[in-house]
Amino acid sequence: MQLINSRRIVLLSLFSLMPLVGIAEVYKSTDVDGSTTYSDTPQANSQKIKVFPSDYKKNVKSEAAANKSRSNSISAANVTEAPIDESSSDSNVTIKHSTSNKSINSSNPSAAGGSSSAGGSSSAGGSSSAGGSSSAGGSSSAGGSSSAGGSSSAGGSSSAGGSSSETTTAASVDKVSAALQGPKAFLNSDDFKENSYRGFNVLGRKLSSADMEDLEKFNVNLIRSVIHLEKCKKCNDYEISPVELSQMDFLVEAGRKLGFYVIFAFDPKPAGDQAIYWNNQQLRESIKNNWVTIAKRYKNETVVAGFDLINEPVVRPGSVWEKYATELITAIRKVDENHIIFLEPSPWGLASSLEQFTPVPFNNIVYSFHFYSPQELTHQGLAAYPHAYIYPSEKWDKEYLNNRLDIARNWANKYNVPLYIGEFSIIRWAPSGSRLRYLTDVVERFEQEKWSWTYHSYREYSGWDAEMPDSIFKNDAIVERQNNVPVLQLLMKNFNKNKKY
Repeated sequence: MQLINSRRIVLLSLFSLMPLVGIAEVYKSTDVDGSTTYSDTPQANSQKIKVFPSDYKKNVKSEAAANKSRSNSISAANVTEAPIDESSSDSNVTIKHSTSNKSINSSNPSAAGGSSSAGGSSSAGGSSSAGGSSSAGGSSSAGGSSSAGGSSSAGGSSSAGGSSSETTTAASVDKVSAALQGPKAFLNSDDFKENSYRGFNVLGRKLSSADMEDLEKFNVNLIRSVIHLEKCKKCNDYEISPVELSQMDFLVEAGRKLGFYVIFAFDPKPAGDQAIYWNNQQLRESIKNNWVTIAKRYKNETVVAGFDLINEPVVRPGSVWEKYATELITAIRKVDENHIIFLEPSPWGLASSLEQFTPVPFNNIVYSFHFYSPQELTHQGLAAYPHAYIYPSEKWDKEYLNNRLDIARNWANKYNVPLYIGEFSIIRWAPSGSRLRYLTDVVERFEQEKWSWTYHSYREYSGWDAEMPDSIFKNDAIVERQNNVPVLQLLMKNFNKNKKY
């Protein structure tokens, strides 16, 4: 049984972001057939009304003449009228725009489950703003700030007292909704050669509006979201849970609002060298079916950078994975030709695994690897690595790291393909400041190569948390997040280079 299908799953009181606010009046017209339409510009026999905060579907029609304004047809079924009051202040009228038949619930200030962030801290260092600030009576959107009585659109600020014009123009509506429309064009593999994208991994924890606000504050422009596939208990298929699916929708909406791209990566369970699907044709077929469903679901979403087929695949020889990856790409491309395919080598998505990996015969592919080298250092105190190590040392230093990364660089140059580091990190109890020194050397090399990267991870396991300070060996206790942690400062220094779409 396949859980996901092409039918939209209704999200019940899902998540919320900061409300996107616009000052507006709309014009109501009744057509000869009795139907009602709404526009932001006066029409023949139209009546000016105000609207309460509400979702509506926006359909932009461009006029033939360049100097004419764009009209916006608003679905009557999704507009709640307010009593007409010509003397009322426009600052009390708000509209929330939706451009994709999905909406973010702005009436619920917290994420489902009631937790604002992992470990009990609602934001790094206690800050809850998202790149902008709002004061009494105002609300801010991505990158903007508002003052008393006013409302701001993406990237701008408003003055006290509300709107300076009597009515809202089509241009102002477009400006307010631009933050929810996402980028104008899809990313392609060449973008990962010419530009740098930097951000975090998220692994399935329910993210809150506070989490999203801090991502905006950090200025990330890329999120890699790992989607867990669980085997159906009563069948022989993989499923994506409704919770995971709703989180995917939430990230897409958040990315559209806050200016970051999203990569979705499948992680069938059990994973790694315990994977069972390599010897089960039906399970492999269900992975493919799930990818086709996801590709259909997001095929028109420009905020989705692409699809990472399988997180850290482990099968030997690597040619088995290359053959299966070709099957997955072929199936996805039948329904979605727009999105990048991100492809990791087997085993484990290691840089060294690229040496035995042959690029697949498709365009618009970005090759990805994960960098935890050496694992005795990065994973010290976990599972098979019980001993503590300091970086740098005679055994492992910057030259050692560069030699490992040279393998990836040389392979990419040989085939003229782009690279992306999907994951990298080091445990926060690595002794004597080793974590910061290791990450400084690694990120410096990434930046020299102009490789895009996503740090592992964002507010997940405390051992990898960049907002938590260094700890004593093997102490993974959850502590209060701080915005002055040197590792976080290192990441933010590089996040500040990011360009938003």
